[in-house]
Amino acid sequence: MNCSNRLIKIASCAAGMSGSRSRGPEKAPGSSRRSGSRKLAGHLSRGHLDAFRERPLQAVDYAGLEVLQGSLFDRGLSPKSVHHVLADVRTFLRWCARRKWIHVVPEIPATMLDEYETTIPSKEEQRKRLEGTRPGARGYFLARGLLGLRNQEAI
Repeated sequence: MNCSNRLIKIASCAAGMSGSRSRGPEKAPGSSRRSGSRKLAGHLSRGHLDAFRERPLQAVDYAGLEVLQGSLFDRGLSPKSVHHVLADVRTFLRWCARRKWIHVVPEIPATMLDEYETTIPSKEEQRKRLEGTRPGARGYFLARGLLGLRNQEAI
């Protein structure tokens, strides 16, 4: 497939070439190798990479990625979504480096995610929850609560 050296065109080509890999064993449909190009194609279709539309692939650097990060925040994306877009761009840039299209994968700017404080229910709320639990499951429910385990961790 003939791709120019513009970042967006190469990314579009990469999304179209997801099935024609020369490295590594074949993976099952929907696996991380194929889904990476689908994620990138999704970012392209939603306009998340418009800040890079005319940028040559070799000109992608930390400053340009900061501009991309700022444009994503300006579009109203949440910090977590911005983090995911930048992680997918990093994956794409590593893919390009493996093919020797770029020499160095630039550092990706950090996106600060909001920290969520744990909420501990009041004693009254805990009592109501315990009363709402069927008698045979109360021991399991109490053990989980006292040990601070999530449901899947306790199974």
